Amino acid sequence: MPAGQTGRRLIWTDDEALPPPGAARDALTADGRAMLVAPDSRRGLQPADLDAIEAFAGAAG
Repeated sequence: MPAGQTGRRLIWTDDEALPPPGAARDALTADGRAMLVAPDSRRGLQPADLDAIEAFAGAAG
């Protein structure tokens, strides 16, 4: 179920398990209520990732 259908926002961070581009990813992100972040598998989340997550979480939705 897309995030917007639950009324909640979704932030999904994973270096391997994010859905690949296509229908499944589009269903998650189409309504703008889900953010998918693929950090570098060797370095993890970086300050820029955290800034983007903070902005997304704080945005009106």
